[in-house]
Amino acid sequence: MINANHLKVFNSVASNLSFSGAAEELYTSQSSVSTQIKRLEEYLAISLFEQLGKKIFLTEAGTTLFFYSQTIFSLIDEGVYAIEELKGCHKGRLLLGASTTPGIYLLPRILGNFKSIYPEIVPRLEIANSQRIVEMVNTNRLDIGIIGEEITCPPELYVEPWLKDELFLVVPDTHPWVNKASVHVRDLENEQFIFRERGSSTRSIIENILANHGLKVS
Repeated sequence: MINANHLKVFNSVASNLSFSGAAEELYTSQSSVSTQIKRLEEYLAISLFEQLGKKIFLTEAGTTLFFYSQTIFSLIDEGVYAIEELKGCHKGRLLLGASTTPGIYLLPRILGNFKSIYPEIVPRLEIANSQRIVEMVNTNRLDIGIIGEEITCPPELYVEPWLKDELFLVVPDTHPWVNKASVHVRDLENEQFIFRERGSSTRSIIENILANHGLKVS
């Protein structure tokens, strides 16, 4: 079968139209170059070069293979360059997930600034509840997840605190608490709440606070 070394030797001979020139370019012997070309021609069952006097020329088959070998090596060079770009964080995509609050209120401006610094990196933002974001990071469907609470994550995930946020109790202007500066947690026992869905970090935080005071949200 054809391997990369066969094509490399062939490409050099075809470029130089010389076995000795290819040997010099590849830092090998002329006999080694001749052997590689012979094996390639035997595999393809066709001549790739023809000799007229002391000069060699590509046959029609050789010209065809030369075109494709150049394309192959050009693609390899492009691939290596693309990998180097990724290593340097200059190009690629960023799969980012966030729970609702950071996803809607924090990340749009941050991603705008990020895009101005790294224009060739394409970010994609997925907004879901915290449990869903953790699951997607853990199954490699997201590169980074940002959620609104500290929750128990699988041990293979790295968790880093980022920002602090505050939660406020909001009541209508007709509520008896409207002029109070603060209320005790116990005062919440018989109140009705508008909550986020289960799995939301905001809801989880509030439920934990209430549970620590012996209260339960129905």
